[in-house]
Amino acid sequence: VQKSPDAFIGPPPSQGVIDSADCVAFVGFPSPLTSGRTIEQIVSSMKRTKKPLLYVHGKLVDNARLRSFDEFLPFTISGANPAEELVFASVPERMRSHPLVSGGEQGELSASSWERLPPVFKLRTVFQARPGSDVIAFARINTVTLAEPLVLTRSLRGLKSFAVTGHGIYRWRLMSQGSPATEKFFSSLLSNAVR
Repeated sequence: VQKSPDAFIGPPPSQGVIDSADCVAFVGFPSPLTSGRTIEQIVSSMKRTKKPLLYVHGKLVDNARLRSFDEFLPFTISGANPAEELVFASVPERMRSHPLVSGGEQGELSASSWERLPPVFKLRTVFQARPGSDVIAFARINTVTLAEPLVLTRSLRGLKSFAVTGHGIYRWRLMSQGSPATEKFFSSLLSNAVR
């Protein structure tokens, strides 16, 4: 968790720590505070070890710095727009049998649980799926499904990634408690995505 350009909560990431990770998780990262040195360390490790990436977009992501990770991301960004809106997840028919849509040890993931999730925030920045990516869910506003990916994965030349182009996905956990259809969704999704 970054506080300033060279200060983190806890020790700054060293090359050894980055290299020893099983998976790299970016949540609202990289930000304007992220130094070029930190980006170089992470990119170098990801290239060398083909480390998988779990990515969640955020309001403060620096799109110029994010381009350093283009080869690892399952999407492209254009038309940066800081305005945001609430969007729901809409699973396309062809993805309903994907393990991240209908999986989980206890059946916590299903197409209907995706459809019942509370909305998350999404910037009006334009996201497009890269060739070879699978769009697990598109962004939906009320009853209109947009042609923009909300959740997508990609596995290409040994590089694996899982990305959510929205932010505030904590809502999928906090606002789903008490509903048998969705209360275990969030932990099951993250566990399956990392696997």
